Amino acid sequence: MLQKTSQEQLSAGTATATTTRKYAIDPSTEVLCCAFAVDDEPAQLWTPSNAVPAAFIEATTATDPAWIVAAHNDAFETAIEQYILAPRYDWPVIPIERHRCAMAAALAVGLPARLNTVANALYRVPLIRTRAPIDAIR
Repeated sequence: MLQKTSQEQLSAGTATATTTRKYAIDPSTEVLCCAFAVDDEPAQLWTPSNAVPAAFIEATTATDPAWIVAAHNDAFETAIEQYILAPRYDWPVIPIERHRCAMAAALAVGLPARLNTVANALYRVPLIRTRAPIDAIR
């Protein structure tokens, strides 16, 4: 199973001020990196200067139904994949039936939608995300 953990973008628009699709098709939106892990392997980081990771190609062409992509707020990640990664970087578009949304799964069992509040509810430890690496790139 391929588990995509996060994509980080930079845009003149803001994701909260517009729809996911509008944000994804905005010409100023750029993908800075994509962090991902396969099964229990260590997380890996893709940047636009690298080739598309083999795991994403395999997830697209695999006949094994165990190959799925999971992401928190998968609709957002999928829009970025479809409108930015595929056309700009020849990123393979993984069939929608192989996608799983961790946010939808959390909501289905009565947990909060936001990733940091889900982490706090499940593990009693706040998820600390920092913008420092992104701010440094800007």
